[in-house]
Amino acid sequence: MKNSYTGVKKLYRVLLVILMVFSLNSLNYAAQLPKVHTNPQSSSVQPFRPNQKGIIQVQNKKFKVAQNHILVKLGKGTDKTKFQIQANNMGLMKIGQIYKSDWYIMSIPTSQKPVDAITAAKGIPGVLNATPDPLIMIQQNPPRDPIYKMDDDGDPSTKPCDPIEEICTDPYVFVDQWGLFQVGAESAWSIQTGISEKTIAIIDSGIDVDHDDLFGNIWVNPGEIANNNIDDDGNGIVDDINGADFVGMGVGASNDPVPPNSLAIDGNPDIPSGGNWVEDSSAACGYPYSYGLRYADSDPAVGDACDNNFDYVADAGVFHGTMVAGVAAAMTDNINSDTGLYEGMAGACWNCKLMGVRMINAEGWGLGSAAASAIIYAAEMGADIINLSWGFDTSGPDPDGEVAAIVDAVNYAANRGAIIVAAAGNGSGPPVLFPASLPNTIAVGSTNWLDQVSDFSSTMTMTQVSSQVLDVVAPGELIWSTCVFSAMDELVYNLFLGDPSVTAGLDTYCGANGTSFSAPLVSGYIGLLLSQDPSLIFSDIRAILHDNAVDIED
Repeated sequence: MKNSYTGVKKLYRVLLVILMVFSLNSLNYAAQLPKVHTNPQSSSVQPFRPNQKGIIQVQNKKFKVAQNHILVKLGKGTDKTKFQIQANNMGLMKIGQIYKSDWYIMSIPTSQKPVDAITAAKGIPGVLNATPDPLIMIQQNPPRDPIYKMDDDGDPSTKPCDPIEEICTDPYVFVDQWGLFQVGAESAWSIQTGISEKTIAIIDSGIDVDHDDLFGNIWVNPGEIANNNIDDDGNGIVDDINGADFVGMGVGASNDPVPPNSLAIDGNPDIPSGGNWVEDSSAACGYPYSYGLRYADSDPAVGDACDNNFDYVADAGVFHGTMVAGVAAAMTDNINSDTGLYEGMAGACWNCKLMGVRMINAEGWGLGSAAASAIIYAAEMGADIINLSWGFDTSGPDPDGEVAAIVDAVNYAANRGAIIVAAAGNGSGPPVLFPASLPNTIAVGSTNWLDQVSDFSSTMTMTQVSSQVLDVVAPGELIWSTCVFSAMDELVYNLFLGDPSVTAGLDTYCGANGTSFSAPLVSGYIGLLLSQDPSLIFSDIRAILHDNAVDIED
């Protein structure tokens, strides 16, 4: 991890990201709006102004599942050799297993539908359950971090300089952390700023673990020796120093929106450095962008700048998970060792550690099996808090069946004492998305700076899984946090702005809306509570949240 800032440019970009909780029922993707980047040590600013502004909406009318495989749960004591023989006779082949569980990932014949394969699998002796694999769309003194400030009028939507419409010579005039002021964070910090023994697992798209404002708070696996290609702690994953990457596990069919990944189940939730641009005239790299270039020879976490699943959104890399991580526990009151100046932003829990567990790919999609593995891994590795800033609608005919593997994983983590915090979703009303709808998760909705529930925030559930409403709401609009440039960003800046200094993996800060960013604020707050009293359990935490939240009902 980096502890020197020599030669690193701080680049600021403006992103309006609507619905960064990935709903399988209705996905709304925001087109990238004009960006502004600058070196804070200079006054040079270049805004990027695309031809059209707006939001691209993609409607998915039905619950999406993987088409090339299913999930099968075996009972205790099942003769696995006999099971595999019978399964193979039906064309079902084991291609993977959910991490440390009895759930098998079974490929199915190309001519067979998942629903038919599930029916067949349930007839095999020893099979307890068979389901589809659902697709998941992706202090004592106040901090002196420069982004930690509040506008004079208390309204983050009004700025002395609007980077969308004008050139801002001061990179800090259009950013602030109003959300921390709104929840009275300084009152909490006067008692507790968090301890490094408490870990928040970010189950997401990965984290830029060497980000200038994150590297000091990244969790380090005490049982693993870095880069020796040995599974030192015997957990089944080699060199999982800062977390693990489950993207691509068991995936092999081109008709799934999650492409194959030769690096599946590795120990690297981070992004790489370096890659090469190659010509690619395929539809994925040509439409709607018409750039004809692809970023190659790189870990898929940074993205290849192509729209491989044709959802009209190019790869975002690991920016979502990096934003979530910063809200929860960015380094706070920290000094840039190169400039001697205070750095970046404040995290809710100053000293909590961040465990990155990647299960959302660069396109913004993930598999339920990968999510289940990621949750189990985080629990096994001792995460105190597990943040799930994603979800989907399970209000269909069989909500329990389609998400059974994830329910098992959440229950497993909860039984081990982890506090699970989940984003309620951005569906503008019911339902609260799964897994926030589960009774053993903390469901978090979004509010604005007027203490009003955000128009996009889900507010209640209509599923059969639970009758739960929101546990709490927290600031989720115009939230700024740590971020990182993707391959697509590099292409835009290099090709259209003539700025060769922007490269995939370069540190930056982003602004976004969504319950995705309300949830980690609550996760960080829970980190403070557990730092103050490690004996607190889930029921205690929920009671504290309910009893101390401000009632904003009309």
